Amino acid sequence: MPQRDPQPETIPEMSPDRERKNITQYFYAYDYLPMLDTPEYSPRGKTHSRLVMETYGWSIKYALSLVELVQAVKDALKGYQAAYQKNVIHRDMSVENILITRLTEEGKRGVIIDFDYAKVLGDPTLYGDPASGTRPFMSGELLIGRPYYNAVRREVDGVQVVVFDDSAPRHAFYHDLESALWILLWICLSKSGGGIRRHALVHKTDDSLDRLFRGLYEVPEIEQLGRSKREVLKDEMEFSYAIRYIDDFYRPLESFLWKLWHILHTGYKTHDFRFEETFPRFLSAFDEAEQLLKDSPPPTLTEGQLANVDKERQRRGKDEVDWQHSPRPVLKTTRQPMRPVIQENQDENLDDDDAFADETRDSSPTPGADAANLDDLGRRPARLQA
Repeated sequence: MPQRDPQPETIPEMSPDRERKNITQYFYAYDYLPMLDTPEYSPRGKTHSRLVMETYGWSIKYALSLVELVQAVKDALKGYQAAYQKNVIHRDMSVENILITRLTEEGKRGVIIDFDYAKVLGDPTLYGDPASGTRPFMSGELLIGRPYYNAVRREVDGVQVVVFDDSAPRHAFYHDLESALWILLWICLSKSGGGIRRHALVHKTDDSLDRLFRGLYEVPEIEQLGRSKREVLKDEMEFSYAIRYIDDFYRPLESFLWKLWHILHTGYKTHDFRFEETFPRFLSAFDEAEQLLKDSPPPTLTEGQLANVDKERQRRGKDEVDWQHSPRPVLKTTRQPMRPVIQENQDENLDDDDAFADETRDSSPTPGADAANLDDLGRRPARLQA
């Protein structure tokens, strides 16, 4: 398909070309790119291409234990730190961009990949560049284009004064640290022990959990999603409410998540994010969580969870010796991504009887349009819907 430059006026207002910019959508229940023969998703002046490589690791959403999850994210953050110290900022932290490597050496158990949106610090284009990242895991500041706290104390003529600054934040390292928190919370809300997808979320048997998850990760409007994240990061009660709904398997991570939240909340509130201080504090929280998990007995897994651990280990083993085999099949589920309005009358034929034929495969970055009916979401964070 040849490249061409389409005229902006020929692109519908709801087109992914207009709405997406540098932001990737991420659907919880689907694992494929949009079909090319679907008009609303068809490329406009772009070339659809894929690069297939040997398996290097596995997404952290397939972590088989709490220790493996914490170790992989910690080591990936160390990779982020190393890149940043060489003046490269990643700008796209997501659940698919942090891999478990299965290596045992500290610092190599997890890696950060996908530097597509990375920029060199000081690059003039960094300041005028649109917000980038995978939407559900992006900082609310970047999504709404305004600081969480707009009141800033500054010294003017030797006097401390409060000034208000509503200018759009520039993508900084602490926005990517915030993404790490949203990634971990996503896993704690949507997964169960052994990497199994959480039954209550898949089958929508818990309305409160479903509203919370949609409010934080699946709201189609960028500003709405940003406001939901802002409320949770600014308000201790809102974050406490979200923590209430994490799966029991991940309950040992509760105090760890609170530490990460406090680091970010304090930094945003005081406008004091110095890399040489903030990043080590963030990594220290991971060190403490890792040690605590090692010193504690592991959570007890159910028969189904143990079976899934077994299956995942077999898959990883096969990946390492036969990278040409087919990937995990797409999981059939009653849960669907929020529908684009242009497809709102098109039904999916999903089979409930085989909902857990593959417990682990659930989603990957899926570029595309994302608009939907917001009647069941309202305009405030999920907790306030009742």
